[in-house]
Amino acid sequence: MQHRTCSVDECGKKHNALGFCESHYTRFKKTGRATAKTAQERFDEKTKPQGECIVWTKSVNKDGYGVFYFKGSMKLAHGVAWTLSGREVPVGLMLDHECRNPPCVNVHHLRLLTNKQNGENRSVSSAANKSSGLRGVHWDKRRNRWQASVGHNGRIHRLGYFEDRLLAKLAVIAKRNELFTHNDADRVA
Repeated sequence: MQHRTCSVDECGKKHNALGFCESHYTRFKKTGRATAKTAQERFDEKTKPQGECIVWTKSVNKDGYGVFYFKGSMKLAHGVAWTLSGREVPVGLMLDHECRNPPCVNVHHLRLLTNKQNGENRSVSSAANKSSGLRGVHWDKRRNRWQASVGHNGRIHRLGYFEDRLLAKLAVIAKRNELFTHNDADRVA
């Protein structure tokens, strides 16, 4: 005599009630569905549209990026969105938010960059010097002037000293535009 099996695809366990094995029947009684939610369903429940972005509404890390339990460990939510869309991140590349919005998981706002390119594209405010409020510009007390410099490929390019903070800023932006390939914030300034 052959036993009936669970009606859930690929389960194969012995039928218990309502066409399900014991574990699927228990889940069905608890949740109203015999199988667990897919990763995509769980993911989508934790997002909401906000302008052109799709923002993560649950747990975030210290930098404001969403985190999501996926394939056995916590992952960055925008990386999971990329994976769920059928894409891969090749070795040596990383994802960058073109929208500059860390909780955004809209794959159309993400692009692949090298670590160097990602560093070049830091937001101006995140790298600003405390004395000037500007990236690459700081106050030199000895000279009583603003010093401008740009770091690139492990080398510091010193651009000189300026009486006016905004002239130092313009010098730094011009040098970054000369050296960098992915400094979006400078190119719109």
